[in-house]
Amino acid sequence: MSEQPITWAMVDLDALVNLDGAVASFLYSVALRSGDDAPAPGGALHAEFAAIREHQALLPFRPWKKVMWESLNVWCEQLGYTWHDSYADALAMTMRSALPFADAAMALRQAQEAGIILALVAESDHDVVCHSLNHLQVGFEEVVISEDAGAYRPRPDIYRRALEQIDVAGEAIVHVSPNLSRDLLPAREVGLRTALIDRAGPSGENDDRAEWVWSDMRGVREISPDSSA
Repeated sequence: MSEQPITWAMVDLDALVNLDGAVASFLYSVALRSGDDAPAPGGALHAEFAAIREHQALLPFRPWKKVMWESLNVWCEQLGYTWHDSYADALAMTMRSALPFADAAMALRQAQEAGIILALVAESDHDVVCHSLNHLQVGFEEVVISEDAGAYRPRPDIYRRALEQIDVAGEAIVHVSPNLSRDLLPAREVGLRTALIDRAGPSGENDDRAEWVWSDMRGVREISPDSSA
């Protein structure tokens, strides 16, 4: 394993802010507004939406809010729900309003106290991320956003841009994310070390494919500038 000291934690916004939960709640409200009195659970609705969104993200680059509302339009069509133009702004407001996980801010501050430098990486637009940062109230040395990289995951472009901005060896950076295939594997491709946030509980497969597996952000205390795997 690497002898390179870890000095940076590059944390994915999805590990800090419950964006998926906020969007799932919004989707459920759309179902109810469309007259569906017994919709699928919010998590199931979000899974269908996420599959559409991942396809949309592979199309020619455009702002993340547009990717999201185009995905919502397709989702409504597939489920037979009536589309309202007001949904586009409402979905953007939902993303701006999404709150951090309870463990996030404290864990980040503890990492800073231990000497870890923090970077944020986000598959989003600047205006959404600004509100997420306002909720977190934690300072980041670098913020890297897909809007600037011009590409969405699983393409590794955002991680290459992060390495350019941070300007240290990838082995000194731990990328923290709740998504293995779309985030951590592309991050490893460019030489970053990886930590998986698995709030549902770690699996053997994940243990083999990420250096660390944590149930929440408090696991970041396992790394320090003196850490080496």
